[in-house]
Amino acid sequence: MNMSMTQIDTPILPPGPRWTLPVLRLWQLRQDPLGFLSSLARTYGDIAHFNIGPRHYYLLSHPDFVRQVLVDDAGAVHDGKAMQRLKALLGEGLPTNEGPVHAQMRQGMLPAFQQPALAEYLGKMNRQVTLHTADWQDGDVIDVAKAMNQLTLRIIGATLLAYDLSAELETLGSALETLTAFTDPLKMAASGWLLRLPTPQRRRARSATAALNRVIDDVLAVHRGGRALHPNGVVTHLLAMRNKDSAPLAEQTIRDHLVTLLRDAYETTATALARTWHLLAQHPEVEARLSAEVDALLGEVGEVNSETLPRLSYTRLVIKEALRLYPPTWIIERQTQRPLLVGGYEIPAGSDILMSQWTMHRDPRYYDDPGAFRPERWQTARGKRAPAFAYFPFGGGPSSCIGEQLAWTAGTLILAHIARHWRATNLREAATAGVVTGVIQDRPRPVDPVQIRLRRRS
Repeated sequence: MNMSMTQIDTPILPPGPRWTLPVLRLWQLRQDPLGFLSSLARTYGDIAHFNIGPRHYYLLSHPDFVRQVLVDDAGAVHDGKAMQRLKALLGEGLPTNEGPVHAQMRQGMLPAFQQPALAEYLGKMNRQVTLHTADWQDGDVIDVAKAMNQLTLRIIGATLLAYDLSAELETLGSALETLTAFTDPLKMAASGWLLRLPTPQRRRARSATAALNRVIDDVLAVHRGGRALHPNGVVTHLLAMRNKDSAPLAEQTIRDHLVTLLRDAYETTATALARTWHLLAQHPEVEARLSAEVDALLGEVGEVNSETLPRLSYTRLVIKEALRLYPPTWIIERQTQRPLLVGGYEIPAGSDILMSQWTMHRDPRYYDDPGAFRPERWQTARGKRAPAFAYFPFGGGPSSCIGEQLAWTAGTLILAHIARHWRATNLREAATAGVVTGVIQDRPRPVDPVQIRLRRRS
């Protein structure tokens, strides 16, 4: 929806909170970014404006506006400040690149995230789930966030990296958690100057990045030595790629791509699964329906394969609903390269545009009882149908998540595989037994340990 300047009238700011001290606005964002954005959307509507000192932010809360920025006018915007600062920390990986370079690298890596590679990954995924859950016992209390984090790492290693990461789980988990906490998108966008100071947090982030690089160096050494677990992962494609001069990609370029890929795949899939199990523990009626589907489809074959995967429809809806309520990527930021006309308002060049999955996914205009966990809402014959870009957990347009199909495949397989043998019970009433229940705040990622009790299914 490209608009020429002749179509833009005299600039008028959209509604929004007016003057306040920059430090107060910054404090609001850092203390409760989700509450701040949700309040903006509820109070001021589909497009809201606020500023922090000289920087102007526009929050878009309508599916048409989100589509315009991510798809129709994608060439008129570029990555926001948060992603630009993330590039300085993690390097020139796929998520931190844009334009022709991003398109070229994406095209070269894409086969590792599509069929037939996904079909070949299924057996490896099943094996990793079996190995990871082998020591679980009936009545065990587990930190489900940590369990899903480690399982996700094992699967990323066995599929995309073609490398056994089982000995690196603690190192990688600690490093990725450090980076995830440090690279909170609004924190990076709103107070990037703090992130450039030699603070303990920044030193830990640098140390975490170095730890990831060391593991990636081992992965590359195994591939170059011909000892990879299989030839169809993303490392193989990166090693085979050539730049515009027909030369192999630089070592640092390959390393950057793998580090950013590891971070993004880990955060998205692991967080979604942790939230899903926590929700199932709170909603036994949903878990019962999930178990019934899994029993019916996997009762004889025993594990998820290319035939049963597409038939696990309710299992997929459970994950879809968990992603609606708790999208791991909860905000997307873009910066305008030229003026845009959005919703009748001019957004000047150099402005910051925010689009929040958290606020859009909970908008009552598109979802009945938006705070409720109801997977059946996604069935065609039930309730209202949310329009495109009222739901966008993986972004959209040319910069959408390259691993979306892999995430759906892995998430569905893991959930079904575990649900066939185990069910989760909530520990809310377990305090008298001396079990400390992790409090899972109303935010995309769990902060404290999230504990559930395992019960073996007969």
